[in-house]
Amino acid sequence: VHRRSVADAKRLAWFVGFLALGVALATGLDETMAGIEADLLEGFVRIPAVVAGLTVSAVAVLFFVLALAAPVALAVTRRRRTLLVGGLGILLAPLLFVALRNAVPVREAALPDEARTSFISEYPWPPSGILAAYAAAAVIAGVDLSRSWRRAVWVGLAVLALLRILTAAELPLDVVLAISVGGVTGAGLLLAFGRSVRVASPEGVALALERAGLVVESMEPLERRAGAWEHRAHTDAGPVLAKVVGRESQQLDNLYRAYRRVRLKDVGDDTGYASARRAVAVEALLDVYSVERGVRSPRVLALTTLGHDDVVLAVEEVDGTPLNEAADAELTDDVLSQCWQQIAALRDARIAHRDLELDSFVLDRDGYVWLVDYAFGQPAAEDQVLASDVAELLTASYVRVGAVRAVAAAEQVLGSAPLTDAMARLVPAALTRETRAALKSVEDGVEPLQNELARVTGVAEPTLA
Repeated sequence: VHRRSVADAKRLAWFVGFLALGVALATGLDETMAGIEADLLEGFVRIPAVVAGLTVSAVAVLFFVLALAAPVALAVTRRRRTLLVGGLGILLAPLLFVALRNAVPVREAALPDEARTSFISEYPWPPSGILAAYAAAAVIAGVDLSRSWRRAVWVGLAVLALLRILTAAELPLDVVLAISVGGVTGAGLLLAFGRSVRVASPEGVALALERAGLVVESMEPLERRAGAWEHRAHTDAGPVLAKVVGRESQQLDNLYRAYRRVRLKDVGDDTGYASARRAVAVEALLDVYSVERGVRSPRVLALTTLGHDDVVLAVEEVDGTPLNEAADAELTDDVLSQCWQQIAALRDARIAHRDLELDSFVLDRDGYVWLVDYAFGQPAAEDQVLASDVAELLTASYVRVGAVRAVAAAEQVLGSAPLTDAMARLVPAALTRETRAALKSVEDGVEPLQNELARVTGVAEPTLA
């Protein structure tokens, strides 16, 4: 399938920053560039002219062979969409570069005679427009290349940029400008048209689960949303929920964490995990550890790979109803108390769930409450992060059962001290988006909950975080 990717948004942001650097170098930092180029050329001044000429010719021939072979390879492998978008990038990038080059007053400065090398010719190669086109093609084609080939493509761009510097009779101050324009063009086109993304099929997930030791009888796809279970499998161990976490979803999670770190503090948004495998391993660990510490959570049944980058996590399915879908009559004081008992056990284990909306609790057919989904969980959590969990569940339950019952259930299980800490976290920005949306349906907002907490704890004016 083809869809817009957060990776392309990140890449576009990087190249826009690189473009700003290129404009600065090309307009106001020519003396700095002169010093850098003088240091670079110092190692090349003694190269014989014959060697220099052969080197430039060999790279040029290799470049044109690649330029001819790459479209053929893409057409043969039926990557026609990449071929078309890449061709558009190759056309647009030089045009945008020329337009920017004319708009930006790039300074021209001749090299001193002692810095001239045998590479310098009357016609510098490659032209900056080719650098822009190559960079755009590298960004677009990189979607369909393996990691080793992507690395080779970017090394090739570095070689071309070096030759552009060595063969110019003046300071090539537009090299950074050309590469960044090409990068912005390529990333922008991928965002506009989408990139090719592999989506795990139910059959592929079933094979992965069978490799992990489960006997799969049938598979059922579920509604797809971030962090949610995407497949239901009927196995010899009973109904199983499974999800696939890959590089794309991991990059989205890292971007969201980075945004939260910039906007908020003390909410538990650590640096994102280096890989999907590590992120899923932490989620599975939290599930297993929470069960060991007395939390009623589904057992982890499988943790296995699917392809090179994707990881499959499967847990037993709880036969019940998420509390956000339960009728008001089902949200009894006993159910609320059970919810807080799960949170008390989590707090004893220093685990922050960090997504304590009502849909994270499931009421089974026997009347027991289960806590599910540790995708956003954090081990060894600090006190303020644990307090955010309490504030989240207080608010989510208050919307459904009112302030008196919500606070009474929490105080009965946790005592007043954790509620005092949570009062400082009753800030809309610290709550999940779903809880904030639900809170809008309450006429007086969070004020009745704050008043009831103040009455129970005796803290009238908490210092809000």
